[in-house]
Amino acid sequence: MKIHSPLLLLMIAFTMFTSCDSGAYYAIDEKPKIKIDTNLLGIWVQGSYDCYMVQTFDDVYRQVTDEFKNDSAYLFEEKNKGYLYYLTEIQDQSMETPLFVAFMSKVNKDMLANVTGFSPHKFRKMQPQKTSYIFVTLTLNKAHNEGTLTPFYDTTIQLLTSSAEVRRRFEQRGNKILRPDANVVFKKISSYHASAKEAKILAKKLRNKNIGVRSNRTDSIIDLSKPIKK
Repeated sequence: MKIHSPLLLLMIAFTMFTSCDSGAYYAIDEKPKIKIDTNLLGIWVQGSYDCYMVQTFDDVYRQVTDEFKNDSAYLFEEKNKGYLYYLTEIQDQSMETPLFVAFMSKVNKDMLANVTGFSPHKFRKMQPQKTSYIFVTLTLNKAHNEGTLTPFYDTTIQLLTSSAEVRRRFEQRGNKILRPDANVVFKKISSYHASAKEAKILAKKLRNKNIGVRSNRTDSIIDLSKPIKK
C-alpha cells in the first residue's frame, strides 16, 4: 500500500479546506509581482519515491484550443504567465495535469508561495467555485537544489476580506502561525520540465538508480539536452 508523503497529505488537506469553505479567499498580493525563478523549474523528489515537476505556463498549455480564449482562469494565467508555477505529480499512476498553481510573494524577509488548486478546463464550468489559497514559506540552499516548504496554519484567515488584510496578517503574525514541525524537504534531481509524460519516464529511471536523491551536490542534477531513451 502506498504511503502518502507529507506533501500529498498537504494536498489532501487543501482539498478538504476548499470543500468546506476554509482557507483564505485572497492571495497575499492581488496580482503576482515576483517573476519566475528558473532554478525552481524541474523534477523534485521528496523522500526516495515521491516525484513532482515544477512547470511554466508554456509547458502546461503547449496546445491551446479556441475554447480557452473565453475562459477567465486561463486568461488570468496567460496574463500572468511570467509569474506562475505549476506543480504536477509524476508518479506512475498519476494524471499528467498540474495539481496546483502558485506564485511567490515577499513578506518581510521571507518568500511565501500562494498556492491554489489547478482545474483542467473541462471541469471549470462543471464545478465553479471561489478561489481558495494555502500558504507556505520556501527556503532554498545555496546550490538551489534543495528546498524546504513550511506551511502556515490559521483557521481565521478565511475571514479576511482582501489581499491587503492577508498581507497584514502575515506581516504581523507570520512567525506565530508558521508550522516548522510540518517541514517538507525536496531535492532537485533534474532541470527537465517540458512534458509530464516524458518526466514520468525520467523520474522512474532516476528512482531506480537512486541518482541525486541523497546528495546535495550541484553535479547530481541532470539537465537533459537529448530526448529520453525509453
